[in-house]
Amino acid sequence: IDMIPVAKQRPKVDTRGGKPHGYTPQKTRDAEETIKWKILEAKLQPYPYDMPLKITLGFYMPRPKSQKKAMHHVVKPDVDNMIKLCQDCLDSCGIIRDQQITTLIAHKQYSPIPHIDIEIERVLE
Repeated sequence: IDMIPVAKQRPKVDTRGGKPHGYTPQKTRDAEETIKWKILEAKLQPYPYDMPLKITLGFYMPRPKSQKKAMHHVVKPDVDNMIKLCQDCLDSCGIIRDQQITTLIAHKQYSPIPHIDIEIERVLE
């Protein structure tokens, strides 16, 4: 998925008319829309809900000019929040359910071309 990887942000709460109102931050909504669109564009078939799956996620971040040699991205955003964003998008598109994931591998690193790689494999019993 050609985009700069972002983390899923926590829901925010504000008050309208004295009542609390929860909402998803715009940056998260925009990222979810992009990822969902790319998932649907790929025409992935849903996996049966009783099938165990292995998910491999690669988050390739833009390299700042000050990091000419560094390979690994050891600053925010946190990889666990980026994982959650991708999992939620796959779930909402009906491709997988979170509970199907028995193995999860994820990494983030610098790359000249920012993007997200998502690989889904069936776990053989």
